[in-house]
Amino acid sequence: MPKRAHINPFEAPTRSCRKIIGKLIRARREEKHITQSELANSLLIDRQYVWRVENGEINLTMDYLDKFMLALKSSHKDFFVI
Repeated sequence: MPKRAHINPFEAPTRSCRKIIGKLIRARREEKHITQSELANSLLIDRQYVWRVENGEINLTMDYLDKFMLALKSSHKDFFVI
């Protein structure tokens, strides 16, 4: 079982969900040794969009989050405690 990235959502009180999800996406992408460009190509989006997601600048819909998870070959358990 792959090791999950541990993000402490309480380490900074101003941290938003967008930033937490972005950090989780970045950690998962880096664990799989995938570049932002490779991830963007698999999602048919611009690399800058991936950067903006990873930096918490984009408010992802749940549908788009599912697309990122699918592209990263991840499950909901990799992102959420279920």
